Amino acid sequence: MATATLRHARASVTVTLAGALVALVAAVPLAAPARAVDPVVGASIIGAHVDPVNGQTGRQAVQALEAQLGAPIPLVSEYLAWNATFPTAYHKWLRDSAHDLVLLVKLKRNDGSRPKWADLANAQPGSSLYNDMMRWANGLKAYGAPVYFVFHKEPNESPNKTNGSATDYKAAWARFVTFMRKQGVANAQYVFAMAGSIYGRSTNGADTWYPGDQYVDIIASTGVNSCSGSTCKYRQQASIMAPMVRWAAGHPTKRIAVAEGGTVESNIDDTRKATWIDNARTTLAGAGYQNLEFYSYRHYGSYRLDTSTGSLGAARTWFSDPYWTS
Repeated sequence: MATATLRHARASVTVTLAGALVALVAAVPLAAPARAVDPVVGASIIGAHVDPVNGQTGRQAVQALEAQLGAPIPLVSEYLAWNATFPTAYHKWLRDSAHDLVLLVKLKRNDGSRPKWADLANAQPGSSLYNDMMRWANGLKAYGAPVYFVFHKEPNESPNKTNGSATDYKAAWARFVTFMRKQGVANAQYVFAMAGSIYGRSTNGADTWYPGDQYVDIIASTGVNSCSGSTCKYRQQASIMAPMVRWAAGHPTKRIAVAEGGTVESNIDDTRKATWIDNARTTLAGAGYQNLEFYSYRHYGSYRLDTSTGSLGAARTWFSDPYWTS
């Protein structure tokens, strides 16, 4: 399957901040309709998962952050349960307002129950899991715009033991991707995502869980810097994802991505988070990352981009940088 980037064309957008309360609910001015275009050599796309707060809808949360940034968010990540509705009116709004979309979907239902990966791999017509796959195929086709689809990120983590073994996971991944392709889903790229450190393990690492190049389009890292004091290591983004970058070099036909990234503020240096954001922006635009497809910042809780004036300023620079918004 071709692994061309799924970038969208966008118009230049200027967001006017006319007062704090207005800015938080103001709609971003019109952008060009989304469409697939040829890859941009080198350039990557910046995005975020925007966690709604204080009763916001998803759309309001995205618009509020865009108003703070003074720029559009080119890519939005959404976490969905296995039995979630897709596309919703919100997803269609993202599509029609030129936001690229990352879907992170685990084999976990809204009620917390976890079907077995092996059952998905062996699902027969008429079964609930087969019908679920058909629903996803129809939904992706109905969406009608490019999607980065992350199937069950970080499968090695303990809660996922309920779903089955690594062998089961790889079989489920292969079945899901094969099913989507057979159903004519042509607008999805499939993203394999694990914590950056897992790629460096010799036991139960990425080699154990990787379903194979024929079923994967993009190899991604997850992981954030949660160190805020002096007794832990304040990890830069490049360090968090380094094992993934090295491992992915063994799969030269695949592009790479950061499916989740971010940092907290430092208790000992109030400029540290802003510097971290600046470092991520500049370092990941360097020579060693020319196959980086996208970066999605986890904008939630203490990782939010607006936890300080300096951090928000650095984020505004990142989301306005032409290298990251082409």
